[in-house]
Amino acid sequence: MHHHIDSCILLEILLKPKKQENVARARFCEKHLYDLKSRSQTPILCLAAIGEVLITIYETIQERRERETTLCLFLDLLDKYEFDFTSLNHPAIPIIPLLLEIEPNLDPTDSQLLACALQKSAESFATFDQTINFNKKLTTYLKENNIRPIAISERGIDAV
Repeated sequence: MHHHIDSCILLEILLKPKKQENVARARFCEKHLYDLKSRSQTPILCLAAIGEVLITIYETIQERRERETTLCLFLDLLDKYEFDFTSLNHPAIPIIPLLLEIEPNLDPTDSQLLACALQKSAESFATFDQTINFNKKLTTYLKENNIRPIAISERGIDAV
């Protein structure tokens, strides 16, 4: 079973949120990964998500030692929750224009991640991106393709 994870889930855990609602959301992000592991289900990370995590860490954290520590924590998360990895393949590329037709404001990386999840017949796609979670047409399209959108917020983890 493929459980695709948006890069924002990992970034929320790694970037040590300051606001109380973000701390709660970070806890729910890690809880989702823990729940997958406890059910012997593997989280999947697309290479585009890895790139987004690395770029965000590099651009967000200025102090070298803190950046190195965060990169080590990233690798620890990947090991701890036993991530598998995938990439966007040629058959997934035609899916991107369909997604952009449904939601023109979809972030370019998110369109790649969703196309990858669709092409790989993912069981779920976890994110707290409101562009994805609150777009009825997009969530309907995912469900029609047997992908369960999972919304993570400061209130908890919900299937959309």
